[in-house]
Amino acid sequence: MKSIAKKLETLINNEQTGHQNFANYSLKDITFLLKYFGNPHKKIKTIHLAGTNGKGSTAHMLNSILITAGYKTGLYTSPNLVRINERIKINNKEIQNRRLSAYVDELFEVLDRHSNIHPTYFDALTLIAFRYYFDEKTDIAVIETGLGGRLDSTNVLSPLISIITNISKDHTGVLGNTIEEIAMEKAGIIKKKSAVITSNTDKKIVNILQETADRQLSAFYVVNKDFSVKTKSSGEGNNFDYFMNTEMNSSTKKPEKPDFVNFINDICIKMPGEFQTTNASLAITASFLLKEYGFEISENTIKKGLKNTVVPGRMHILCKNPLIIFDPAHNPEAMKTTVTALKKIYPDMKYTAVISFMTDKDYLSQFKIIKKHLTENIIYYELPDKRSFKILPDKNGKIKPVYTDIINVKNVSDLYNAVKHIKKTGGLIFITGSFRLYDMAVKISKMLK
Repeated sequence: MKSIAKKLETLINNEQTGHQNFANYSLKDITFLLKYFGNPHKKIKTIHLAGTNGKGSTAHMLNSILITAGYKTGLYTSPNLVRINERIKINNKEIQNRRLSAYVDELFEVLDRHSNIHPTYFDALTLIAFRYYFDEKTDIAVIETGLGGRLDSTNVLSPLISIITNISKDHTGVLGNTIEEIAMEKAGIIKKKSAVITSNTDKKIVNILQETADRQLSAFYVVNKDFSVKTKSSGEGNNFDYFMNTEMNSSTKKPEKPDFVNFINDICIKMPGEFQTTNASLAITASFLLKEYGFEISENTIKKGLKNTVVPGRMHILCKNPLIIFDPAHNPEAMKTTVTALKKIYPDMKYTAVISFMTDKDYLSQFKIIKKHLTENIIYYELPDKRSFKILPDKNGKIKPVYTDIINVKNVSDLYNAVKHIKKTGGLIFITGSFRLYDMAVKISKMLK
C-alpha cells in the first residue's frame, strides 16, 4: 500500500494545496488517459453529483437504494477518512490493494511513455474508478465530484441523471466570490438530454440551473416545487413522508399536476439532522426517475435502502461515554446546519468543541457560529498541515477577541489531558472543521473509552 501512496504522491495533489492550481486545470490529461484505456466512462451508466453540502450523504443514500434493488453499484466519493480505497467501492466493498496497485502501475507505465501528460492525484483516482467499474461490469455507478463541477475530473461523464445539492460559498478562491459564479461552476455537470435534480431553493441559483438545463434540453426537478418532504419526527434519526407532484419523464415539458404522482409514507433514516430528509428526497426522486431508464426500484426497496444507509464520518458517534460526535462540517452553512441539529437532538448537554480549519476556508465565520450557537468551550487542534489555520498573535502580540479563551493543542496527548475530565463530569465532545481530524477523533475516542 505504501508503494501505491508514494507513487500517487508524486502527482499534483490539489487536495493538499488547497486547489491552488485549479484555475490552470483542464480536462485534457484525464481525457487523454481515458481514451488510452478505451474510454471506460462512456461504457458505464452513471449518476453524477455536485454541490457544496449534502452530496456525500445523497450519494450514499442512492448507492444503498440501488444495492438494495439488486444492482451492482459503484460508488466514487472523496475525500477518504483513512484509506484511499474508501473512495472506490462496489456494493460497499472497497477496491482491493492488489487491484488498486495494478491500476496505478499501468497508469505510470503510460506516463513514462508520455512525458507531456501530467495528471493530478484526483485525475488518477478518477481514471482508476472508471476503469474498475467498467472492468467489474457494474450496472450503474454513483459519482461524486471532487470540487466544483465544470472543471472537475469527473466531468467527462454523460450521466443519466445529474444531482446538484445545496450550493453555498466555499472554495471562493477557486470557484468564484459570488453565489452566482459558484452555481455556474456546479451547473457545469448538466449534460444534454439528461435529467437534473436539485435541492436548491435560492432563486438566483435555481434560475442558473434552470437556464443551463433548458440549454441542454434536460428535464429539471426542484425541491418544494416538483417534489417535497414532510418531516414527522426527528432526533437521532428521522421519519418523514415524500411527495412527487410532477410527472417523471425526460421531456423538458413536464405537465403540472395538482395530485401527487408518487407518494411514500413513513420513511425512516437513521441519520440525525432534519436536513438529511432533503438529501433523501433527492435520492428518492432519482430512484423514481431511474425507472425510465429500465431500473426496477420499488417503494419498499427505497424505504429499506434509506433505512440501511450509513454515511461514514457524518454525525458519527465515536463514543457514548463520554459522548463523542465527529462531523467534518467545513464551511459556514454546513457548520450552522450541523450545530442546529446537535442542539435539537441533545438540548441539555454541555458541549466541548474540538475544531480545526484550513486557511482557505471561512474559518472566522465558523468560529463565530460555534461560539454563538453551541459553546464557549473550544479546543483548537492544530493539524500538522501546511494548509492548517493557526491561532497566532498579530504584530502587536494580541490575539483577536474571537479566539480568546480557546485552548490550543498540537497532539492527541495534550488533547486527552484537556478533555479527560469530561468522562467523569459528563458532556458532549463535538469534533469538527475538517475531514483531516477523523484519525485524531478515532484515537481520542479510544483513549477516553
